[in-house]
Formats: sequence, C-alpha cells, structure tokens
Amino acid sequence: GAVNAVSGMTAKQRTRNRTAAVTVYIKAPDSDTFEEYTYNTAEAYIFEREGIYNVMYKVKNYYSPYSEAVKSIKITCKQPE
Repeated sequence: GAVNAVSGMTAKQRTRNRTAAVTVYIKAPDSDTFEEYTYNTAEAYIFEREGIYNVMYKVKNYYSPYSEAVKSIKITCKQPE
C-alpha cells in the first residue's frame, strides 16, 4: 500500500529533477474539495479514513512556467483487520 501521498512518485524534466516542485492535491473520502499540499507536507499526510482518496499531482515546467504536467490517481484505504 501507499506509505504516503508521494511514495514512489517522481517528476523529471530533461535537465533536472522536478519532484520537490510538485504540488499535491488530495480529496479525502466524503469530501467535496481538494486540499493543496507541497511535496514536503504531502510526505507527512496520513490517510486516516477508510475509502477512496483522489490524489492529483501538478508540476510546472522549469523553463515555461505556464506549462504544467498533471497526473491523477486513486488510493483505496481499508481498515486493518
């Protein structure tokens, strides 16, 4: 399972690593809105509730800040038995 919201996620541009520049948006189960996190604060995010979390990653191009890459995933959390 996911250790944290950015476990295994990387963002690379041809000439540099952009992982630390990623903005992470997390929508918890039963929530209507995404909460915004920096890469560092997303590392500390705890999936507390059972259900499906929607996680979206955005990173801007270093050379063209109006261009960005976006990736969305779903993380399912279950209570331990």
